[in-house]
Amino acid sequence: SFYIVRNIFSYKIAILSQLLVAFNPRLDFASISALNELFSVFLIFISLYFITKKDLKLSNFIIIGITLGISFMFRYQPILVLIAIVIFLLIHNRKLKLNSFHISIILIFFLIASSPMLFYNFTTFGSFLDADANSYLLFTSKFQTPEWRDSMKQLVVSGTNTTGFFIDFDL
Repeated sequence: SFYIVRNIFSYKIAILSQLLVAFNPRLDFASISALNELFSVFLIFISLYFITKKDLKLSNFIIIGITLGISFMFRYQPILVLIAIVIFLLIHNRKLKLNSFHISIILIFFLIASSPMLFYNFTTFGSFLDADANSYLLFTSKFQTPEWRDSMKQLVVSGTNTTGFFIDFDL
């Protein structure tokens, strides 16, 4: 985080931001927990470092795509960072042709790096992303009735695209 902020602001602001990140209790707790989030955050930081550099080279865009693609294999949140980088490159300067080339390089290497996970999900689950909102809602919902639970189980097993949010309005 120090190098990312230093690329944007001055040295003093970078030191202050590093202290805020270093003493963040959420990252402190996550660093001692058995979670797969810190490696993803580290790869996102690497991609943000390369996009904030003053002189961007083609290799920087390749590294950004690869790090975000690998991070996407662990967590789905890096897709938001990828969208933010694409928007940044579109409004960065007036060289639309060059920026679209850089965006395409990032997207190509992102897809190459995340293709093992996408291929596995497609061959195993029949979709590129294995996330199902109904199963997430079924397993994490605090308030449930037996009828609602049975209806949600039928939705999850059938694999329909109907959402379970509207089954019981009282919940």
